[in-house]
Amino acid sequence: MTGKDEHKLDAAGYDPGDLAARRRPDSAAMLKRAHAAAKHDAWVRQQVQEAIDEPGPSYTTEQVFAEVEADIAAIEAATVRKRKHA
Repeated sequence: MTGKDEHKLDAAGYDPGDLAARRRPDSAAMLKRAHAAAKHDAWVRQQVQEAIDEPGPSYTTEQVFAEVEADIAAIEAATVRKRKHA
């Protein structure tokens, strides 16, 4: 090996005006989607941080589930009473 590379290039059919035709038509759409995704990601992160920083009462998972289960029980009891009176 001599460390020398030789390449031959035939540019006889090269037309600089032809470059516009070789562009990928989906590149603009792809970049728009990427920018929209990045913008949405930043928005979500901002919303989460605002929720974390917001002063106010904090609830444990157990407290939330207990309240939801109480609401479900009340709705079920009201449904049973409604059926009895129908």
